[in-house]
Amino acid sequence: MAVIDVRTIAAEGGTDTEGNRTYIVTAQVKTNDRGDASIIVIAGLGLDLTSFYAFGNESDPGAFFTSARAVPKKRKESLTVWTVTINYSSKAKDKVNVTQVDDPLDEPPQISGSFVEYLKIVEKDQANVIVANTVGDVFDPPVMDEDGRPTIVILKNFAECNLPLYGDYFGAVNLDPFFGLGVRTCRLAGITWGQKYRGSGVPYYPITMTFEIKKDTWDLSILNRGYAELDGGVWKVVADDKNKAFNKQVNLDAAGKKIPPGSPGYFIVPKFRIKDERPFSVLNIPTSF
Repeated sequence: MAVIDVRTIAAEGGTDTEGNRTYIVTAQVKTNDRGDASIIVIAGLGLDLTSFYAFGNESDPGAFFTSARAVPKKRKESLTVWTVTINYSSKAKDKVNVTQVDDPLDEPPQISGSFVEYLKIVEKDQANVIVANTVGDVFDPPVMDEDGRPTIVILKNFAECNLPLYGDYFGAVNLDPFFGLGVRTCRLAGITWGQKYRGSGVPYYPITMTFEIKKDTWDLSILNRGYAELDGGVWKVVADDKNKAFNKQVNLDAAGKKIPPGSPGYFIVPKFRIKDERPFSVLNIPTSF
């Protein structure tokens, strides 16, 4: 869903008889999801037409970013570790002078997204009926099904990098509607940042935030089952007719009472609010289209 690490590995360059300079920087980029591909990988670098060549102890403010290519590495971590080649050229200067804004902080945020497929545990069917066998026991191992989870990716330039704020917000869900989506349906799943410099030498920070969307909220639903029950408000271990404790969990109703096998009814599925809520507007990013 997001880039979590970028390391520049090597650089090479040259010049021609007209004095034009070209450079190629090789970087290793790591994501946190095998479903991420070249768009997310390259976007995580935070490059644009105003980015110029810099590597190690050297830089060339007159050679600007022209292109990038991402290729997955062929080993165990394939599809999460990528090799990216980044090209810079002084020939791009004229194009930059035409399109460059006076201050990168004035550039509008870039909003993008994708849909990522994943497997989820199926607890209920379309009729909101618990998926269980004819006795009423849930399946073990649980039934899995494919599902798609959309993401929203926002890239914006900031005058400073507020790491304490981002640390507090990382993993939190939306307290208010976000891009028309309900509360607690969007989770801040990734934050990447870097430091760049304006022509005056003053730094700014391109920051990419990735939000994962879960339409039924990020609240935790758990089937109401256990080894004990409440019998008349008194806690006791569930036992059979011979007063022998069951060696597996049984289904419980809303009052904590065991539901007899084969009995009609349903499981109460309580929801637990595990993730903290935060107002995403405090991040100073767009919250609607």
